[in-house]
Amino acid sequence: MTEQNVFVLAGGEGLTNPYVNTIEKKVSKSSIISALEAENIDNKDDIMEIQEDKKRSYSVWGYSEHDNNLKSKPPKSGDIIFITNKNAAVYLGTVFKVIEAQGLDLIWAGRSSWKYKIIFKDVLRIFIPYIVDKDIRKWCQEHPFSPGESSISHI
Repeated sequence: MTEQNVFVLAGGEGLTNPYVNTIEKKVSKSSIISALEAENIDNKDDIMEIQEDKKRSYSVWGYSEHDNNLKSKPPKSGDIIFITNKNAAVYLGTVFKVIEAQGLDLIWAGRSSWKYKIIFKDVLRIFIPYIVDKDIRKWCQEHPFSPGESSISHI
């Protein structure tokens, strides 16, 4: 059995913009393969694995090569990633592949700061708040990803 890691990545404002939220606005398999084919690196195995997969589109997120927390131990296939927004984990995903493909920058309106793209197998929309010194009810009402106080169980 391989070692599975768990990562927490910031989602930022990209998650609240439906145009660039590529977790929910999935990227087509053909766009990913085209971007990989345009790279000048040996990625035939990645292309073949994506072509053979049954999915037609994928949730994609990215991270910068300047992320010091990920330099020594980057995410890999099978790892778990929590993506956060405004002090809450809002997505939970399993990594399918991590690739380099500048051609995919267009999916984020040309943003080129993310060298590495994470292609997810599966993603769940979740809501795990992490708030300190605030009224939790008010905070949940104002959070863009909160499911609403009425659907959050009270104990």
